[in-house]
Amino acid sequence: VDVPDDPANYVQALSRSLLFERIAMTGADEKRAEQYRVEAKRKETSATFATREEYYTSLEMVGDVGVISEGDMPRVVQLIAKTNQFNLTTRRYSFEQVEHQRTLDGAIPLSLRLHDRFGSYGLIAIMIGLPDGEGGLRLDTWLMSCRAIGRTVEDFFFAQMMERAREAAYGYLIGEYLPTRKNSQVGSLYERLGFTLVEQSADGAATWRLDLAAAEAPAHFVTLKNSP
Repeated sequence: VDVPDDPANYVQALSRSLLFERIAMTGADEKRAEQYRVEAKRKETSATFATREEYYTSLEMVGDVGVISEGDMPRVVQLIAKTNQFNLTTRRYSFEQVEHQRTLDGAIPLSLRLHDRFGSYGLIAIMIGLPDGEGGLRLDTWLMSCRAIGRTVEDFFFAQMMERAREAAYGYLIGEYLPTRKNSQVGSLYERLGFTLVEQSADGAATWRLDLAAAEAPAHFVTLKNSP
């Protein structure tokens, strides 16, 4: 829990974190031990390749991207409550708040399931884009399980959001970064993806913009499920 300096506020911080909120036992919970075992095997295999590119290619990663469904909601809310490292804003939302966002007119709420030659990662990433009312889409939530960090999965997922935002006739994307003690590794993500810095505060919080007309999708090593 990212607690404040004053111990008197610990209880409030714990309550806001939603870390102990559980709607139901998810499929990811039931398969966690097996997923850890498979992940150890992936890491062991990575040592046999000379470059990261060769290793990523060997994984044969396939991404299944879809709109967040009602059936996804328990896992989605769970990820929102507990994901800290790869989380651009670390906003914690309740089931009702996420339900409102995913059904909001103009919203693009995406989930990502990932598979590779070793097995399934399950539902590991969420990106919720909300209309800003001026022709753009604001990426309110973007998070990913730490099990997939560093394999170009985030680049693949972002490329899918770019494509869907263009199809929905949005002209630009707005990305936000709200720094915490644990998410510094994504502090430069929007810059790497070609966004232009719009505003930055003294604490490091930043707003970024990407014009979709000229933007290029990032390279990655993930194949879209059911793609030709």
